[in-house]
Amino acid sequence: GLGLQLVKEFVKKTGGEIEVESTPKHGTKFCIKFPTKESVNVTVSL
Repeated sequence: GLGLQLVKEFVKKTGGEIEVESTPKHGTKFCIKFPTKESVNVTVSL
């Protein structure tokens, strides 16, 4: 939808990456990575 397109453009403009993994009957996983000055790992479940 439109929301995902906006997220994709924002991630691209900020130098980040977005990955999508979809498994039938199990759902879809989105991984969004942004560049930082130091290594930081954050996991968010929706």
